[in-house]
Amino acid sequence: DVEKLNFGIQVYVFSFGVLFPLVLFLTDYANINITEFIDIKRGDILMKKEKYLKAIDRYQKALLQNSTNSDTFVRLGKAYNALGDRRTAFDRFARAVELNRNDYKSYYEIGLIFDEMNKKKDAQVVLDNALRIKPDFTDASVLLANVLCAQNKFDEAINVYKEAIKYDPENFEANVEKLR
Repeated sequence: DVEKLNFGIQVYVFSFGVLFPLVLFLTDYANINITEFIDIKRGDILMKKEKYLKAIDRYQKALLQNSTNSDTFVRLGKAYNALGDRRTAFDRFARAVELNRNDYKSYYEIGLIFDEMNKKKDAQVVLDNALRIKPDFTDASVLLANVLCAQNKFDEAINVYKEAIKYDPENFEANVEKLR
């Protein structure tokens, strides 16, 4: 019985320690090499630990492997934004959009930066782009509605809120609270 248990544990560890990550890598990251993948994942871990400069270093190393990975530019943008460097964050998000015109999350991040800079019209344009790509992106809807309110476009804001509620009625209040 102990041998069966040990064998079972070994199979479990092998399956989830080797095979499962390998399958994830092959399916989700088929376009990147293993070195780039490791640098990205290390950067993600450093971001969670709030070690932003070290995360930036890892993401930049990943870009040396593949300078056209828009997801890595998004990660860099978030790291620079966490450091308070809005200009560089903006540049990285803009590069992500250049590489992938359907990157609705980067449009949203740029919208946040414009909103913080009190550039409401610019924020409105990029948030409209995000919602054109992903109409059910509630965070972008809520931010857009807030941006419209700041421009005294209350009727438009109400329509945006109504649309957002259709997509995510249960979480809508939480999304509104996040941006207050």
